[in-house]
Amino acid sequence: MPLKGLAERVFIVTGGSSGLGLATAARLLEEGASVALLDIEGAERTAGELGREALGLSLDVTVEPEVKSVFGAVRKHFGRIDGLFNNAGIGSAARPLAETELADLERLLRVNVGGAFLCMREMLRIAAASNGRAAIVNTASGTGMRGAPNLGSYSATKAALIALTRAAALEAAPAVRVNAVLPGPIDTPMTAAMPDAVRERVTARVPLGRFGTATEVAALVAWLLSDEAPYVTGGLYSIDGGETA
Repeated sequence: MPLKGLAERVFIVTGGSSGLGLATAARLLEEGASVALLDIEGAERTAGELGREALGLSLDVTVEPEVKSVFGAVRKHFGRIDGLFNNAGIGSAARPLAETELADLERLLRVNVGGAFLCMREMLRIAAASNGRAAIVNTASGTGMRGAPNLGSYSATKAALIALTRAAALEAAPAVRVNAVLPGPIDTPMTAAMPDAVRERVTARVPLGRFGTATEVAALVAWLLSDEAPYVTGGLYSIDGGETA
């Protein structure tokens, strides 16, 4: 049965050319929505593969004028924007804080916090200007909720995004709902390069005994964007096979 409130709506998906973004874009299209895939590369090609209701545009989420321009282009193309899957982000090599360079932290902050902030802010502004209702889902991480040895810089960016999610949910209510998903170990291009020994250790601490799939995360995101979740805002939704239970 289709999720209520997705058909004929328009959603932006950042980081849309692979991983969680691609899986979510595909799910939203299956539900009858139109989707704009935004990514620093590959978005136009990926949109072409998904079909005519998908628009692919290049976007560097860290460039403020570019965010405003591209979101405006999406709105002009489709006539409206009803929601955002604010998913673009980068990972980092595992290393202790004592061995982390400031430049590495700044790079993570620029994309995972600054870029996410710019996209969320633009969606909030568009919703306010149109006096419409909207939904935003941010991609955070369970590492932003607990200590994560050797991932301190990455975790700090996700903790910041969680704080932004909660603040936006309070500020934008009741017209705009804002939530975050907290994926655990998920099979994506970001985890594909993980050494086998590390993957085995990670899997061993997941009660369900496996990595999750991007389509499983997409199902949660689609629900949060839909009218099936009208009373849900400011929430943090773990999807990690029980890793943080």
